[in-house]
Amino acid sequence: MLFAAIVGTAILVLVRAMQALQEVRKRNRSMEPGMVWLTLIPLFGVVWIFMVVTKTADALADEFDDRRLRSKGDSGKSAGITYATLSAVNAAVGVLGLCVPFVGCLNLILVVVQIVFGIKYAGQLKLATQRLRDDADADRPDDDFGEADDEPAPRRKPKKKLADDEFEEFEGPDDQPKRGQ
Repeated sequence: MLFAAIVGTAILVLVRAMQALQEVRKRNRSMEPGMVWLTLIPLFGVVWIFMVVTKTADALADEFDDRRLRSKGDSGKSAGITYATLSAVNAAVGVLGLCVPFVGCLNLILVVVQIVFGIKYAGQLKLATQRLRDDADADRPDDDFGEADDEPAPRRKPKKKLADDEFEEFEGPDDQPKRGQ
């Protein structure tokens, strides 16, 4: 039961991190969204989760700056690093608990705290992702970019076409009207 809660929390965190990275424009990503799943590799994942947390937070911060949105907090970086640290400590204590019986009680406490921070971190990622989605859905007239990341929006046609007779033609510098005319 406890193992299922740990795995469920880890999956939740990884799904939220992947969704957050998917909302970030490619130029602001330092990691592709699918790379978060490397965390599930035994032993390697203990270190990789730190990379996922820091790169996701940095990508979110860059995206908020790029969109000129005010970021709330540190994009979940502190909760994510706490979750990653608890995951690493919990893995070490779990191995140590096989040798020393009383360490099992400490492991139980750490698992509960790890799950709490994992859920908190996943919630912060969800809020940041939702803010980016809401901003992308908003009709922003000052945004010069369309659907694509780096392509400008097509030029708009003028509302009223001006007739040729609405303009005065000048042939040279001497033909310019004088001030006051």
